[in-house]
Amino acid sequence: MPVVGPTLTFDTAQVASPALTGQLPVKPGDPNATACLQAVNSPTAGEAVMSPTCRAFLEGLRNQVLAGGYINNSTTGPTVDGDRRMAYTWAFSTGVKRELGHNMVVSADYVGNRGRDNTAVIDINEGPINPATGRVTRLGVNVFDPNGELVPLSNTAARNTTYVQFNQEQTLPALNTDFNSLELGFERRYSNRWSGRVSYTLSRCRDVAAPLAIVATDTNPRLDYGRCDRDNRHAFAASGNADLWKGLGAGLVFRAYSGYPINETTGVDTNGDGTNNNDRPMAGRDDLVRPIQSALDSRGVAVRNGLQGEKKVILDARAQYIWRIQHYQLGAFLEIYNLTNHVNFGNPTGARNSSNFLIPVVSDDPRTAQIGFRFIF
Repeated sequence: MPVVGPTLTFDTAQVASPALTGQLPVKPGDPNATACLQAVNSPTAGEAVMSPTCRAFLEGLRNQVLAGGYINNSTTGPTVDGDRRMAYTWAFSTGVKRELGHNMVVSADYVGNRGRDNTAVIDINEGPINPATGRVTRLGVNVFDPNGELVPLSNTAARNTTYVQFNQEQTLPALNTDFNSLELGFERRYSNRWSGRVSYTLSRCRDVAAPLAIVATDTNPRLDYGRCDRDNRHAFAASGNADLWKGLGAGLVFRAYSGYPINETTGVDTNGDGTNNNDRPMAGRDDLVRPIQSALDSRGVAVRNGLQGEKKVILDARAQYIWRIQHYQLGAFLEIYNLTNHVNFGNPTGARNSSNFLIPVVSDDPRTAQIGFRFIF
């Protein structure tokens, strides 16, 4: 939304646990908003209705919108354009393959990329952390926009408004990303009625999260630089196919992954920046009851995606039989996924205020099978 907008977004700025943050779920800067969270009894028993105070408050906001003068000072604040550039990626790869004998090949391949000119929404009204409260301070219009480039100096009402977030889309070097991977492979080409392949991939992916989080990160986005959400460090795969006897064939595919990372968070808007539930714990503040599980950076803050997620082990199988009758073919296929019925858990929550913190509660598909037929004529 722009600074002066034709529409209104009303955000009560509710938090998961006011007891932890010390804030009532109200619209900052306007005590009347509290009334909108306190329903009153209606003439009909068992029902709750909007209070007259809340109704008058919302009608006043609507009148501002209709008059074209609503100043967007909601919790999420306005979002203005910046000097954005088109993002691009440098991608490069190299590899070598060597034949061993007549039927075997070994290979080594490197793949990398570098993401540049990435853009993110930055809260330019976010100031330093208040040591006494642990919450962010607000700079004010005269600090983040002294020359009136974003909020015109002629608009006195907008210049005098107390904003919470004031967002700007910015293209920054701090948002650069990188990816590197090395794959080693061994392949046995089809001969003597069977073939197979084995590969191992070591990879590393780093980026900056969106939305940005923890300890005035909008003033230094690089503090959120860490493992990508889809960073799977180790991957092993093996497959084999064989013609067993007169049209009867079978194949196996085995895969093992080290798993995606887990981001350890407090589960609430600890620093009060208006971006809920993605703040990471800090030593000396959030570890009084439960120790922090992630590694800590130089500030004593848990690194982003600092916990190793659940690994995956999967074995799939396939069998087929082909009947050939003159110019016709009839085939029957049986495919079984997760043949061993191994339990592969999904990543648990990293929110420290959850009763399921780091406790896996969801698993992937159990053993499943499907049968198919094909007739070629």
